[in-house]
Amino acid sequence: MTFRASRVFAGLTFLGFAAAFGGACRELPVRTELPPTAVLRGTFLYAGPPPCTENGRIVGAGIILLFDERLLPPPEGQAGRSYRIRAIPGDALFADAARRLTFNSDGSRWCPPEGTTNIFASAEWDVSPVEAGRYQARAFYDRGGTFGPAFRYSNLPTRGDITGGAIDNITEALQGGRPRFTQIVVGTADAQGNLTMPELGLEVANITVAVALPQRVERPYFHVSAYQPALQPTSAGEVTPTTPAPDFIEGTPKEIVMPADFHLGTSVATQAQPYLYVLELTAGLPQPEAALAAQRPFLMRVDPTQSTQPVPVSEPKLPIYWFDLNRDGRLDVADDHVVGSTLAASLSPIVSLLKLDPADPIRRTAQAAPRVLSSAITLPTRNFLDILSFQQTEAARSPTFQDRVYGAIRPTAVCLPEGGSDANGDTYIVTPFKQTVSGAETIADVPGTKKDIATLLRRNPDKVRILYGCLPPGEFTINAINTPDLGGTISGGQAWTVPNESGVCMPGETATGDGARCTAGDITRPRLGSQDSVFRIGKPNDPAFCNANVYTADDGSDASQLFRNGCLSPAEQARFDQKALWNLP
Repeated sequence: MTFRASRVFAGLTFLGFAAAFGGACRELPVRTELPPTAVLRGTFLYAGPPPCTENGRIVGAGIILLFDERLLPPPEGQAGRSYRIRAIPGDALFADAARRLTFNSDGSRWCPPEGTTNIFASAEWDVSPVEAGRYQARAFYDRGGTFGPAFRYSNLPTRGDITGGAIDNITEALQGGRPRFTQIVVGTADAQGNLTMPELGLEVANITVAVALPQRVERPYFHVSAYQPALQPTSAGEVTPTTPAPDFIEGTPKEIVMPADFHLGTSVATQAQPYLYVLELTAGLPQPEAALAAQRPFLMRVDPTQSTQPVPVSEPKLPIYWFDLNRDGRLDVADDHVVGSTLAASLSPIVSLLKLDPADPIRRTAQAAPRVLSSAITLPTRNFLDILSFQQTEAARSPTFQDRVYGAIRPTAVCLPEGGSDANGDTYIVTPFKQTVSGAETIADVPGTKKDIATLLRRNPDKVRILYGCLPPGEFTINAINTPDLGGTISGGQAWTVPNESGVCMPGETATGDGARCTAGDITRPRLGSQDSVFRIGKPNDPAFCNANVYTADDGSDASQLFRNGCLSPAEQARFDQKALWNLP
């Protein structure tokens, strides 16, 4: 479904004038024009339980998140944030219903009893400026009043929020089907389908955004509670089926470091665990951090002893299940398997890594372009072999809720040179060595791996190439992403990321001497240390090997420039040219 412009409005032109008087000198007027843009307008429809009230106000807001179709949120795409956002205050949305709500005289929060009959409400909305393009509108009502778009710990819906968007198949979605979000077309298309903005801009009207789907599960809150370091064998003789995996290192790690030239011991699935980095992700936050996280300014839903309104806070759990990787509406290990292997089912939550912008000293901004990421293998237990038979269990077919899940990390990075906005753009899979220490192919099924990556990331499989050479260095976030399940229990679109802002002191804040709190003037707040873990591709075992800049593509051609231009930021490219990129501390 597309929307056409209902009327045209005039773009604004600003004239800037500057004049200097004195002698014979005078600056000429300077004219600056803003390019024409569009405004989107429509109606926000709400169907759900009555809202809560507090301090004479209605709690929460209707949130509209506008996404460029080229950069959708996970798991559909690689967007780290929405293109535009619009908030409709609860007082405006529920103006007509306010007289039927309860407002406690002492200002305390009131919420309707569970099972209260749903109500309906509506409000008009608009979003601008919007450039020419194709968009989707996702939406939810933030019933608890915890949404904060600037922070990763508060920027997505939580359990009990009412979700939806501009959806074509709203009836099917209400019955548990996967929603098909409306394509909102902004601009005039030429013969090739390219969109341009008319000279005077556009108004795209009559867009209905409806929220009626209760979010049934909580965000996948987690902290890294332990990790298994990988063995780094130095000869083929060290790679044996009987090699025991290293012990897990218990406790919240500050960082987990993989050498940029990590050499995988073996690619045989039944022998692989000793040679992989495995993260243990435990649901929620450890105490006493959980109690602090549940309070302001964080308001995380991680402590069941805290307030139960408007939705009871349950014991933190992580849902694990077999997910429909190729989105064909059925589960089949031939199609829905881990990247590069048809032996094991693809499991949710997706555990992924995303490179941080090295220019951000507090590690909260993802590097936009090139985007560098990796997808770990989600495991149901500490034992890697358990994933090989998980798809045969009844638990795999519907979500089960666990205290912890595991992510096994292989020495692989994926580079999206343009940042993920062009599905037909180049995709580079980087791994240090073509062969494992034991002599087998590191990537045993090259065509299958390319197809799997393209399916997972929604990229063109014909533009995927494998580059053999050292991994791009840097720090990476650790992410858990809930994907939609076929039963309709989990709608997806929920994620949790560490490090996040709760674990660091922000600009303008100063850490206390014990590092437990952050202060700014007379304001002090907790620092949640469990939320500051980071994965890092670091100093190689052999810096000279990496600094030689030798990269080979899967077709045998020299791939050094592909890696340089497609995986590195401009500052990193300069160090690469100087053969000093991996001179790391």
